[in-house]
Amino acid sequence: MIRVALVDDYCILRDAMKHFLTLWDDLRIVLEAANGKDLLNRLVISREMPDVIVMDAQMPVMDGYQATRYLTLHYPFIKILGMSADEEVEQKMLDCGAACFLPKGIDSDKIVEKIYALATDVN
Repeated sequence: MIRVALVDDYCILRDAMKHFLTLWDDLRIVLEAANGKDLLNRLVISREMPDVIVMDAQMPVMDGYQATRYLTLHYPFIKILGMSADEEVEQKMLDCGAACFLPKGIDSDKIVEKIYALATDVN
């Protein structure tokens, strides 16, 4: 079972992603958050750690860059899939510690492929 967290300030995008990911029996959403600070607060009390976090780059309160830097230092076993509608932020997300980056406009199947690849990466 691959545990996934979804972090995006747009609830409708989180809901759409959650709906799509539940089509796979071996993917389970264990956490949702509206921004980086919300994510970190929820991780502290979570019973299950995600294997992969799908992280929006640009959010209010605490953006995906700050959250990714923090997670890379304190939760290095969690893989982060950075996403944004602005493809120009890819390098910044990678520099902050994201394992990979995808533009939000990409085909949903590609997102699932990346989640599987990140969850099975032993490095």
